[in-house]
Amino acid sequence: MESTEKSLLLGTPGDYRPMAYHEPFTDSYRGFDIELAWRIAAEFGYEVVFKEISWDMLAHDAKTDAFDMAIGGISRTPQRKEELILSDSYLETGKTILCREVDAARFGSLADVDRPGVRVLYNPGGTNEDFVKTHLHHADCRYPGLHRSGQGGCHDHGDGGGSLLHAAGASSGRTAPGASLHA
Repeated sequence: MESTEKSLLLGTPGDYRPMAYHEPFTDSYRGFDIELAWRIAAEFGYEVVFKEISWDMLAHDAKTDAFDMAIGGISRTPQRKEELILSDSYLETGKTILCREVDAARFGSLADVDRPGVRVLYNPGGTNEDFVKTHLHHADCRYPGLHRSGQGGCHDHGDGGGSLLHAAGASSGRTAPGASLHA
């Protein structure tokens, strides 16, 4: 799919609050990274056209010109740096435990999460999946729609993330206090 002359075809998974997410009530995209994309497009006189992409197909879609630019909490990984054209990072964060407010005191460390009976949800195909496969061996790790015991990830704000990716051709939770995850 190609952009028209004055449009920027923007790929985003749209599942990554607060960076980039699809708001079903208004059928629109929102978030910090989406606002940044709007500003970039406006600076160059382009209209933004959104294309939903998936984490596991991100590199493939970039290499096949499925979009002009991708955004949405994309972490700078060694593999992505080798295969793709990435912007400089504009946000440094890390893995964070998100849980119900009533459970916040239970989860102050990675060890508190990696226990039998703790359910961890993650988005497949990105750094969350890699993190959980490496560091969580006892928790019940899943991604929405499928159950994969022993695999999964915690909410990821990007482990060096906040990168723009350029294609080569063109439930309410709380952060547990002090709960950044360090492996």
